[in-house]
Amino acid sequence: MAKILGVFFAAFFVVFALDQAVKQIFLGGFSWQGEYFSLVLAYNRGVAFSMFAFLGEWLKFIQLALIAGICGYLLWRLKRKFDAQTAAKAEPNLSANGEKKEILEEHALGAGIILGAGSSNLLDRFVHGGVVDYVYWHKWFEFAIFNLADVMIDVGVVLILWQSFAAGRKGAKNGR
Repeated sequence: MAKILGVFFAAFFVVFALDQAVKQIFLGGFSWQGEYFSLVLAYNRGVAFSMFAFLGEWLKFIQLALIAGICGYLLWRLKRKFDAQTAAKAEPNLSANGEKKEILEEHALGAGIILGAGSSNLLDRFVHGGVVDYVYWHKWFEFAIFNLADVMIDVGVVLILWQSFAAGRKGAKNGR
């Protein structure tokens, strides 16, 4: 359990700190104009593509509840399984019955990346009134402006999907 939590919290804090450090560069006044994309400071008051901006100040509290709820649920499930395994070792009549791995056991890195990035964006909402964005693609079409945390959320999701796909293939080969 300590290794799982170590991976989760390491990913969480590395992504959180790196994203906040990069945002400080743009908050300090850095900008760059390019032919294909520009690096410019913007504040997103909504979520992806500025959706739900109409929620105003409520959005940050809804996101806080979601992130806290997800973290709490993942940690509770992991602790419950760890307690069951400990009880099974102490009491020979009990067994873990080969339980399926918990989400945090299988996807500690991906979950840490996603929740660290989401928490970094959430901090922006409380401190700056909106998410600090800075990468703006504008060649051929205008794309949403985004930041490192947004990219890391995508990386975390792809990592979880890839791990799930690989585990499914491994289970199929083993006849499960």
